[in-house]
Amino acid sequence: MTVDVMKEMQFSDAFAYIDDGVEHGVLSPFETKELILKKGEKIAEGFKPLDTDIKMLKDTPVKLRDGVTIYTEIYLPITNDKVPTLIAWSPYGKSAGTAPKYKNLFNMLGMGNQWNSGLTKFEASDPAYWTRHGYAVANPDMRGIAHSEGNTTIFGSQEAQDGYDLIEWIAQQDWSNSKTALTGTSYLAWSQWFIAAERPPHLTAINPTEGLSDAYRDLAFIGGIPDKNFIERLAVNHVSANYAKREDLAKEMDANPLVTAPVRQDKIADTSKIEVPAFVIGSYSNTLHTMGTFRAWRTLGSKDKWLRIHDRQEWPYYYDKNNTEELRRFFDHYLLGKDNGWENTAPVRYTTIGFQGKNETDIPATSFPPAGVNNQPIIVDNVLNQGIKNGYNLKANHYVKNLSQGLSMTALGNGLAFLYSAMNDGQLEKQYRIKIKDLTDNFGNQNIVIAMKRSVDNLLVESIFKKIVTL
Repeated sequence: MTVDVMKEMQFSDAFAYIDDGVEHGVLSPFETKELILKKGEKIAEGFKPLDTDIKMLKDTPVKLRDGVTIYTEIYLPITNDKVPTLIAWSPYGKSAGTAPKYKNLFNMLGMGNQWNSGLTKFEASDPAYWTRHGYAVANPDMRGIAHSEGNTTIFGSQEAQDGYDLIEWIAQQDWSNSKTALTGTSYLAWSQWFIAAERPPHLTAINPTEGLSDAYRDLAFIGGIPDKNFIERLAVNHVSANYAKREDLAKEMDANPLVTAPVRQDKIADTSKIEVPAFVIGSYSNTLHTMGTFRAWRTLGSKDKWLRIHDRQEWPYYYDKNNTEELRRFFDHYLLGKDNGWENTAPVRYTTIGFQGKNETDIPATSFPPAGVNNQPIIVDNVLNQGIKNGYNLKANHYVKNLSQGLSMTALGNGLAFLYSAMNDGQLEKQYRIKIKDLTDNFGNQNIVIAMKRSVDNLLVESIFKKIVTL
């Protein structure tokens, strides 16, 4: 381990790695070697035949800065040219594309498995497609996974440093053009925020497709409520053939429940440090990733960044043929230097959801929310229905058509207006003879912005708010 926060972590035994050539895919038996996968070959039944010859560098060792060795699969096009590399960083098994659990998952979703070659790491890009277009693909087993040495950590600076080291190792290989990119969905997206924030010199671009960016707010304590369900499901992927330990996030929730704990701060990505071009994909409906994806996009330090908001589930979106072709335009521009007009792509493309099923997609904009959006306040009665004391459920007595109507009612003492902070331009208090309060918690996070009649203190609101944030 190389990071100081390790002493704050809680560890448990990793789950056993079943090395039978089935559980973790037909290519999973460990052996460092080079082989040629031939065009027309089927990796396993139910997958599409390879449409190109591929050189596979199997179980390739990579030594990290602290001496730990991890192993990665490298897929290369058959060429003498130096090529860029797409990296899929996650604990999901570098050879697990044909594993029964993933085959069954995609069958359950109605996608089947014919869309990919069987070389595809879960939630990652298909090496058969990308090698055909002049890219290498690296599928690593991260620290502590399968035969990789060390103990597994999840999120944060240790993973980020390990990803940095892999990127810089790839850049030095004789087949590499020294340009790399990170791509993938879910875990493979949120790992990008952390790795890219380390600023590896040879990281050229990123493509986070729906990934949380704050393991406290987006995962462990959503809305301040502890939830171990998904964390415990995620942990079963931490399998080791070396009797490794795994960082136990569920234990850490009990030992360090506050966001101020060092182990918590380590799992909040500082996306303002990311400077490389970023093509970010999000949606409104992913309960795990939506908030973190939008938050990360807003705070990205990249001057060249794009946001596309779709109306589908993350895997059907990511593996859609047309979307893959568009992603290649992005990577071709930055990793192969092709003048293909990518820079003219709208900075934002968003979707509106129709309740009758008539969604409008790829609406171009320069920002998000787009210019012209009129956020509306909600009026509640002066005593907040007293029901706030039972679950703090804010019920609106009146819904207003516009900001002016809401603040006029508030000035007359007919309730409170709950505002977005951006509404307060410094003139509202004088114009409507109201008082605006920005209620923040102990960490400076803005939680509630309210407008009230100027002559009313509404100590009830403040007392309730203080009680909420100290729960």
